[in-house]
Amino acid sequence: MTKKIQSVFSCPQGGSADLEEAILQIRGPRPTHTATAREILGAAIALVEEVGAENFSARKVADRSGLKLASVQYYFPTRAALVRAMIEQWIDDYHDRLLALLADQSEDPAAAMTGYLDFLMTESLALRGRAFWNYVWSLADLDAEVSAALDQFMALYRSLFAMLIRRLNPALSELQSVRLAAALSSMIDGMGTVIGEGRYVASDLIGLDAMVKSLAYRIMCEKPV
Repeated sequence: MTKKIQSVFSCPQGGSADLEEAILQIRGPRPTHTATAREILGAAIALVEEVGAENFSARKVADRSGLKLASVQYYFPTRAALVRAMIEQWIDDYHDRLLALLADQSEDPAAAMTGYLDFLMTESLALRGRAFWNYVWSLADLDAEVSAALDQFMALYRSLFAMLIRRLNPALSELQSVRLAAALSSMIDGMGTVIGEGRYVASDLIGLDAMVKSLAYRIMCEKPV
């Protein structure tokens, strides 16, 4: 059983619509992959994390998977197709972990938001995924298909954040919530470059994550202009 999160914040709260159903609606249908394709994707993501973008190739993914290169190319004919599917795999993992975290929070928008902010901060500061997303962002500048897949992920991310914001503060419009989600997610995502795992953290920056989380919550609770 997931431990219920106690919120240390308060502000006027909205409805208690089923949170899991709302998250699943935002996610939409999941792509269907065979066991072999899922194995290839898992190996590809792990490989990027280990060797970095400069040493990543379909051949090395095949070696890591114990498959022939032709097998990898059968499922993912191009680099863009492989990376797009890797992003989809990451989205599925992201939503599964989020659903598990928020399983008991449907009736409490404040607790759900507290849990989500903790989740975002952990994701931002973690070393896990940093090399993968650096690779995706750099490739998106060069490949339209990867750019489109990345845009889809970011849109899902903002939509989910905006939905939780509106549950917390129903006085906000949908547009205000989406813009606020974009602004706050950019601020939180940037934390990894400053105090992320493996980074040197100066003494005057210790506790910055807690300050940012508190600031984000106060901004979300403000009355719309």
